Amino acid sequence: MKADKQTEAAVMTVFHKFFEAYTTDDLNTAMETLVQDPEVVFLGSGQDERRVGRGEAKAQLQRDLSQVEGVDYKDEWHHVSVFGDVAWIAADGTLSWATEGTQETLPCRISVVFVKQKDQWLIAQFHFSFIDLRQADDRSFPS
Repeated sequence: MKADKQTEAAVMTVFHKFFEAYTTDDLNTAMETLVQDPEVVFLGSGQDERRVGRGEAKAQLQRDLSQVEGVDYKDEWHHVSVFGDVAWIAADGTLSWATEGTQETLPCRISVVFVKQKDQWLIAQFHFSFIDLRQADDRSFPS
Protein backbone atom coordinates (compact mmCIF):
# COMPACT_ATOMS: atom_id res chain seq x y z
CA MET A 1 0.00 0.00 0.00
CA LYS A 2 3.02 2.30 0.03
CA ALA A 3 2.46 4.89 -2.67
CA ASP A 4 4.76 4.90 -5.67
CA LYS A 5 6.88 8.00 -6.23
CA GLN A 6 4.48 9.50 -8.79
CA THR A 7 1.43 9.12 -6.52
CA GLU A 8 3.34 10.37 -3.48
CA ALA A 9 4.45 13.45 -5.39
CA ALA A 10 0.91 14.16 -6.64
CA VAL A 11 -0.66 13.78 -3.20
CA MET A 12 2.03 15.83 -1.49
CA THR A 13 1.55 18.58 -4.08
CA VAL A 14 -2.09 18.89 -3.02
CA PHE A 15 -1.13 18.73 0.68
CA HIS A 16 1.41 21.54 0.22
CA LYS A 17 -1.02 23.53 -1.94
CA PHE A 18 -3.56 23.38 0.90
CA PHE A 19 -1.02 24.59 3.49
CA GLU A 20 0.39 27.27 1.20
CA ALA A 21 -3.13 28.62 0.73
CA TYR A 22 -3.95 28.29 4.43
CA THR A 23 -0.81 30.11 5.57
CA THR A 24 -1.36 32.94 3.09
CA ASP A 25 -5.05 33.37 4.00
CA ASP A 26 -6.15 32.22 0.52
CA LEU A 27 -9.33 30.35 1.42
CA ASN A 28 -10.51 29.99 -2.18
CA THR A 29 -7.40 28.05 -3.15
CA ALA A 30 -7.57 25.99 0.06
CA MET A 31 -11.16 25.06 -0.77
CA GLU A 32 -10.10 24.00 -4.29
CA THR A 33 -8.08 21.19 -2.70
CA LEU A 34 -11.22 19.64 -1.14
CA VAL A 35 -13.54 17.12 -2.76
CA GLN A 36 -16.80 18.49 -4.12
CA ASP A 37 -18.77 16.38 -1.68
CA PRO A 38 -21.04 17.31 1.22
CA GLU A 39 -19.32 14.68 3.39
CA VAL A 40 -15.84 16.24 3.54
CA VAL A 41 -14.65 16.04 7.17
CA PHE A 42 -12.32 18.31 9.16
CA LEU A 43 -11.19 17.42 12.69
CA GLY A 44 -9.01 19.58 14.93
CA SER A 45 -7.61 19.65 18.45
CA GLY A 46 -10.38 21.77 19.93
CA GLN A 47 -13.39 20.14 21.57
CA ASP A 48 -15.69 21.84 19.07
CA GLU A 49 -13.50 21.26 16.00
CA ARG A 50 -15.54 18.55 14.29
CA ARG A 51 -16.77 19.78 10.91
CA VAL A 52 -18.73 17.94 8.22
CA GLY A 53 -19.39 19.55 4.85
CA ARG A 54 -17.61 22.12 2.73
CA GLY A 55 -19.40 25.04 4.40
CA GLU A 56 -18.39 23.92 7.89
CA ALA A 57 -14.82 23.23 6.73
CA LYS A 58 -14.56 26.72 5.26
CA ALA A 59 -16.04 28.26 8.42
CA GLN A 60 -13.39 26.45 10.50
CA LEU A 61 -10.58 27.71 8.28
CA GLN A 62 -11.98 31.25 8.47
CA ARG A 63 -12.20 31.00 12.26
CA ASP A 64 -8.64 29.70 12.50
CA LEU A 65 -7.22 32.54 10.43
CA SER A 66 -9.30 35.22 12.15
CA GLN A 67 -7.65 34.33 15.47
CA VAL A 68 -4.00 34.67 14.35
CA GLU A 69 -1.79 37.39 12.92
CA GLY A 70 0.16 34.89 10.86
CA VAL A 71 0.57 31.14 10.61
CA ASP A 72 3.22 28.85 9.13
CA TYR A 73 3.48 25.07 8.74
CA LYS A 74 6.71 23.12 8.38
CA ASP A 75 6.60 19.48 7.28
CA GLU A 76 8.92 17.32 9.41
CA TRP A 77 7.96 13.79 8.32
CA HIS A 78 5.31 12.12 6.20
CA HIS A 79 4.24 8.73 4.93
CA VAL A 80 1.91 8.28 1.95
CA SER A 81 -0.16 5.16 1.27
CA VAL A 82 -2.58 4.37 -1.53
CA PHE A 83 -5.25 1.82 -2.41
CA GLY A 84 -6.93 2.39 -5.76
CA ASP A 85 -8.38 5.90 -5.91
CA VAL A 86 -7.88 6.54 -2.18
CA ALA A 87 -4.61 7.80 -0.69
CA TRP A 88 -3.73 8.92 2.81
CA ILE A 89 -0.97 10.80 4.55
CA ALA A 90 0.32 10.55 8.08
CA ALA A 91 2.47 13.59 8.84
CA ASP A 92 4.33 15.28 11.66
CA GLY A 93 5.22 18.94 11.50
CA THR A 94 5.34 22.19 13.39
CA LEU A 95 2.78 24.95 13.32
CA SER A 96 3.85 28.48 14.18
CA TRP A 97 1.52 31.43 14.70
CA ALA A 98 1.27 34.79 16.36
CA THR A 99 -1.59 36.11 18.47
CA GLU A 100 -1.58 39.54 20.06
CA GLY A 101 2.11 39.89 19.19
CA THR A 102 3.14 36.63 20.87
CA GLN A 103 4.79 33.99 18.69
CA GLU A 104 3.99 30.32 19.38
CA THR A 105 5.27 27.07 17.85
CA LEU A 106 4.02 23.57 18.61
CA PRO A 107 4.53 20.13 17.08
CA CYS A 108 1.52 18.72 15.31
CA ARG A 109 0.29 15.50 13.82
CA ILE A 110 -1.86 15.35 10.70
CA SER A 111 -3.69 12.65 8.80
CA VAL A 112 -5.35 13.39 5.49
CA VAL A 113 -7.45 11.14 3.25
CA PHE A 114 -7.47 11.91 -0.48
CA VAL A 115 -9.80 10.69 -3.21
CA LYS A 116 -8.86 10.73 -6.88
CA GLN A 117 -11.56 12.47 -8.91
CA LYS A 118 -11.16 13.23 -12.62
CA ASP A 119 -7.43 12.38 -12.40
CA GLN A 120 -6.89 14.82 -9.51
CA TRP A 121 -6.21 14.00 -5.87
CA LEU A 122 -8.49 15.98 -3.51
CA ILE A 123 -8.87 16.08 0.27
CA ALA A 124 -11.86 14.14 1.66
CA GLN A 125 -10.86 14.12 5.34
CA PHE A 126 -8.38 16.24 7.27
CA HIS A 127 -7.38 15.61 10.87
CA PHE A 128 -5.05 18.03 12.63
CA SER A 129 -3.95 17.85 16.25
CA PHE A 130 -1.25 19.31 18.41
CA ILE A 131 1.05 16.76 20.02
CA ASP A 132 0.51 16.62 23.78
CA LEU A 133 3.92 17.54 25.18
CA ARG A 134 2.94 16.15 28.60
CA GLN A 135 3.28 12.65 27.13
CA ALA A 136 6.85 11.44 27.52
CA ASP A 137 8.60 9.12 25.05
CA ASP A 138 7.84 5.46 25.77
CA ARG A 139 4.61 6.41 27.55
CA SER A 140 1.16 5.72 26.05
CA PHE A 141 -0.68 8.38 28.03
CA PRO A 142 0.09 11.96 29.13
CA SER A 143 1.02 12.43 32.76
